[in-house]
Amino acid sequence: MNIDLATMAVKMSPVFIDSYNAGMSPGMHIDAPVVPGVLTDFSMTLFLCDSGSYEGEKLLFESELEAAKIKLPAGDANLCEQ
Repeated sequence: MNIDLATMAVKMSPVFIDSYNAGMSPGMHIDAPVVPGVLTDFSMTLFLCDSGSYEGEKLLFESELEAAKIKLPAGDANLCEQ
């Protein structure tokens, strides 16, 4: 997928990478990085490992209208508007 086309991005901020080792968890949080002078409207989660190869929970997305849990195959990504 071409991320510029999917988001209609005029400009992209530097990539922020969070990673978690065994026993670690991001806990409940809001993806809202602050980049001076840049609007950060989207967040993307890339699944690096096959969903059957680890014991992690599904990724939970919540909004005022609904909640969804996903656990995608390796190489798939979820792009979400902030």
